[in-house]
Amino acid sequence: MDARGRRIGGNTNVVNIYDVAKQSGVSIATVSRVLNGSAKVRPVTAARVHAAMNELSFSPNIFAQSLQTNSMRVLTVLTVDISDVYFAVAVQEIEQQARERGYDVQVSFARDDLEDQAARLTSLLHKRVDGIILAGSSFARVDNPLVRKVARRTPVALLNGQLDGEGIYSVVSDDGAGIKLAVEHLVAQGRRKLVYVQDSSNAAALAKAKGYRDAASSHGIDVVVLDCAQGVEPAQELLASHWDRLGVVDGIVCAEDPLAIGAIKHLSARGLQVPADVAVTGYDNLSVATYSSPELTSVDGRVRDVSRTVADVLIDKLEGETPPALTTFTPTLKAVSYTHLTLPTKA
Repeated sequence: MDARGRRIGGNTNVVNIYDVAKQSGVSIATVSRVLNGSAKVRPVTAARVHAAMNELSFSPNIFAQSLQTNSMRVLTVLTVDISDVYFAVAVQEIEQQARERGYDVQVSFARDDLEDQAARLTSLLHKRVDGIILAGSSFARVDNPLVRKVARRTPVALLNGQLDGEGIYSVVSDDGAGIKLAVEHLVAQGRRKLVYVQDSSNAAALAKAKGYRDAASSHGIDVVVLDCAQGVEPAQELLASHWDRLGVVDGIVCAEDPLAIGAIKHLSARGLQVPADVAVTGYDNLSVATYSSPELTSVDGRVRDVSRTVADVLIDKLEGETPPALTTFTPTLKAVSYTHLTLPTKA
């Protein structure tokens, strides 16, 4: 080494952050901000820094950056049910949005019981992740001390679940309002003999059920609720076992698209036409609704918007912004128009 501590001989062409700063005419701190994707650097300055890095063939040491910034640029999604189409779509959208913003996503699974969820949450306290997204209703209990404990160390965002607390951010769809849209749609068609089919273990079951009861009662419609397991076949079997006891039915409101497809299969097996004899609505407007025959009228719960936003909110927090504690999306109805359709006359 010479008197200034520089190595003599070997590879003397290693480019570092100091060289980039000198080449671009900015401070070392500015180069660091550019490397970390800070929005506080003017675009023209950032462009000059990137040009200098290209000219010098500078390649940042990502691991060294993570040690300096205490950030691995990794988010963890903890979910209780990836077999649910809703959560499968949600995880895909979260991963895509996070990647666009320079973050990787890890997915972890927990059983739908408190003991296993507590164990998974506790394990996250000992892993090096920047932020955590919780997807599932059981994480959003009114008093969840473990989630609050985790949030004191690592920012937490809830996907379609709401929980107050420091370091906790919630992004939700107004599912109660969404179910009301489905009821209003059927009532506008003259349907009055409605049945509501739900999976009560679903993350949004309580809000949806309340929305249905409120909407049906406001129109003087008897509230009939059938509770079944998740999926197409359980809904088909449930309706088959209860149908003769239900009396006249001219509309079925389903809390999820797979339940609605099960309802359509049941009606088809009985020789009933959809929607001429019985109208059916689903919820979530996922791809399965398009592939249904006939195509399914479904409430769009904005899962893609909710999922991308939950990633954005968490990353905004990590990058020094102050995101809102609660973000709410309003569902919309995707109604299918049928031609040459004769609706049943009102009783």
